[in-house]
Amino acid sequence: MTIFSFLSNPPVMLALIYVGMVALVLVLYRLQRRALAASRRDEQRRADAEHRFTLAFQHNTVPMCISEWDGTIRDVNQIFCELSGYSPEDLTGKNSIALGLWLRPEERTRMLTLLRQQGWVRDMEVEFRNKAGGIVPTLFSVSLLNIDGKTCLLCSIHDLTLAREMEEKNRRLEQQLAQTKNLEAMAVLVGGIAHQFNNILTSITGYGELALDDVDADSQTAGDLEKILAKADEAKRLVAQILYFSREQPQEKQRIELAGFVRDIVREIRKQVSGSLRVETRLSGDVAWMLADPVTLRLAVVNICRNAIEAMPKGGVLIIGMQYPPGAGERFADVDADLPAGKYAHLFIKDKGQGMDHRTLERIFNPFFTTKQPGQGTGMGLSVAYGILQAHDGIIRVNSREGHGSTFHLFLPVVGGDDNEQE
Repeated sequence: MTIFSFLSNPPVMLALIYVGMVALVLVLYRLQRRALAASRRDEQRRADAEHRFTLAFQHNTVPMCISEWDGTIRDVNQIFCELSGYSPEDLTGKNSIALGLWLRPEERTRMLTLLRQQGWVRDMEVEFRNKAGGIVPTLFSVSLLNIDGKTCLLCSIHDLTLAREMEEKNRRLEQQLAQTKNLEAMAVLVGGIAHQFNNILTSITGYGELALDDVDADSQTAGDLEKILAKADEAKRLVAQILYFSREQPQEKQRIELAGFVRDIVREIRKQVSGSLRVETRLSGDVAWMLADPVTLRLAVVNICRNAIEAMPKGGVLIIGMQYPPGAGERFADVDADLPAGKYAHLFIKDKGQGMDHRTLERIFNPFFTTKQPGQGTGMGLSVAYGILQAHDGIIRVNSREGHGSTFHLFLPVVGGDDNEQE
């Protein structure tokens, strides 16, 4: 039987067709199963990728946000909520511009322009407003992200607050270093001049006293000589301050109890002020002892008090106080980074005077700088106080605002351990 006669047999043909159909069905079934398995693997990979993205997004230490082109927020991570002050419910579905997150909405317009031009934005400086109204400086970066067929914006934010604070602190430290170098250079110069001037004053005083002995005590000449001697004494006090500033005046340090020291100064100041000015004392905390030259330290505090009194020509309130340990009462500037390790007492002199602007604050410790009219001040009082505080390993800082008075903060090292117990 030939192949053709075999194939022409109807039963045989039907059998072959049946076998072929079964084989085709099996092939199609296997292909379908492979396709389904591949599809499941793709779905699992997508699910895994989405899960990994969600984990990376939600637990990222960088504030992140997903938004639409119009500013509608789709999702935020926890650190973004901490930065903004809003909860996820406050943000999701809301418009970032309507919420006031953008301090300057035109910056978002500029960001979108850059995004359309290059497809990404890197480290754009942007200031945001948090829920409390605070301004947060940031570096803002954006990339495009496809979600359900829709192009969205994946935004990441680098908070620059700490960096800016460090920049400001470094600026202040550099300024203080420059001021210290300036004072040291000036001290060398004025120290030599002061010694020569002191010799001249000694001659003036000596000859003046001799001349006073040779004239009638009730005469006009005697009165004039007494005025000359009084001015010479005033000049000697100025020279003494210059010598303190130049650190050529020897210091004799001894243990002093600071609260008692402050009380003595308050008694002295009260004798010098008029009835229109009230002097208050605020002492708090534990007993504090320190090694100090009481003469020079008193000069520093009295100079600052006189400066405060002169800032209140119409009267007011002068507050002189001390805290140990510091920080329990009177507010003061952040000086933690400026203080070496150790224990410090906080002395403060606060006035209700006219205050100082920023430019004046930067110069108040410069020698011979004064805001008074010519002939009314030497500009040495605060620079001398600054030098004395440095000689005692302490620091001095000032808080002031025009129209709101000034507060001078003195931080002095106390004797630690058992030496700090009152004897």
